[in-house]
Amino acid sequence: MQLTSLDLAAEPDAWAAAGFAVDGGAVTLGAVRVSLRGAGAGRGLLGWRFAEPPAGALDGLPEPDVGPAPEAGGAHPNGITAIDHVVAFSPDLERTVAALEAAGLDLRRRRE
Repeated sequence: MQLTSLDLAAEPDAWAAAGFAVDGGAVTLGAVRVSLRGAGAGRGLLGWRFAEPPAGALDGLPEPDVGPAPEAGGAHPNGITAIDHVVAFSPDLERTVAALEAAGLDLRRRRE
């Protein structure tokens, strides 16, 4: 399943200070657009989009939208070419893992 966009409660200036090429409050990392909504927008992951809909509910995570990947950005100042993973915290790890796998997402690593 291809991730195409993330909406985060994060400050664009902080990302720019960390070496990201922020343009209009967003960063394009490979085939994913990361919209930075500011810390006042909430906490953590505010929303996300995939190229095709997940096969099921995502156990408390925001309901994903469906949309195409952005045009690939140019060379990135800090060398990033893609997003490898998205981290989620859960009060019930087994339930969340089962829901994400049933929805078609790959479990890459588990940390206790």
